[in-house]
Amino acid sequence: MPRPRRPEEEVARRRAAWIGAQKTGWAAIPRYARLALRSTPAVVFSAAACTGLVLRLLVRDRWPGVLTVGYYITPPLVLAALFILAALGWLAGRQRRVAVGTLALGLVCLLWAGRVSWGHSHGTGTSNEAYRVIFWNVAHGKAGWERVATELRKWNADIIGLVESTRAVPSGGRDRKTVHAERAQAAQEMEAFWGQHLPEYRATVDRNGVALLVRGEVVDVKSGYLAPNDRTADGRYVRGEITLDGQRLYVFVVDVTLGITDSRVPALRDLCAAVDQLAGAPVVVLGDFNTPMDAAAFSRLRQRLLNAFEIRGRGYVASWPLPLPVLTLDQGWIGGGVHVENCQFGWTRLSDHRPLILDISLPR
Repeated sequence: MPRPRRPEEEVARRRAAWIGAQKTGWAAIPRYARLALRSTPAVVFSAAACTGLVLRLLVRDRWPGVLTVGYYITPPLVLAALFILAALGWLAGRQRRVAVGTLALGLVCLLWAGRVSWGHSHGTGTSNEAYRVIFWNVAHGKAGWERVATELRKWNADIIGLVESTRAVPSGGRDRKTVHAERAQAAQEMEAFWGQHLPEYRATVDRNGVALLVRGEVVDVKSGYLAPNDRTADGRYVRGEITLDGQRLYVFVVDVTLGITDSRVPALRDLCAAVDQLAGAPVVVLGDFNTPMDAAAFSRLRQRLLNAFEIRGRGYVASWPLPLPVLTLDQGWIGGGVHVENCQFGWTRLSDHRPLILDISLPR
């Protein structure tokens, strides 16, 4: 008659049987499948990084749609982070050769990010003839309009362009005329506000929340839409013809409000047409384009204007979203002989966008 097992022996037997079954099942899985299961995080990070790299180098935003999403969310700094995380995953899975190669790609992307995300210009030194220009998406004043006015006063700018510069007026499911009337009322309220808090400026605020404040003579102001008849485009602008110390300058303040899968080309095409009408006159275009600075959609605009940060940029270029910005959606473009002396982005907690600060001089 066999000796009855003690409880601890029975537990040990069952444990040994369970471990043996696990080893048998694991051994039945092919080697490369076992590697993939063991290194699932590394595989995911590697696939995301490689896909983003291909989209950013070869595709960008040429074909609006799902591919554009991958382009938008993978700037060089994000690609570097994905490759480095993948390298750590491969290293944890004891795949040292793959880890070294992935880490090398991460370091290359990190150098790339440093090259395109930082401006190293020391500027030309602000001369007595320079004018300060500010552009800022103020996020409908969620931080308080008085605080926004205080911040703007610190910069002592000659020209201020603002978007989302009125209280938010929801439009979903509401009568169109009612929405337009409320937005027009909000614009009038903000013009009165700026007249009280920044009385040295001539303020123009349109019903779409695009504002232009000028400390100088305003000859003419007009507002309109970019590609208003195109179903895939939605942009608005205010254009001011102003004079500073007797010198003429055209200033566009642009807000391109599009979904991430929509094409920017129709709106930017209309903007180029508006610039062409100026026949080479000095012009500054300020805007929240909701489009990265290296997007293919800017190819037509680059034939007419120069990007201010690419000329005299200093510091970190990404402007959105705060507190950890990774995309340069807010930009300044110049043409007609306008000279950029300094260009940088400020830091603030009053909006999810960083303000763009330009020092320019005009041709004589």
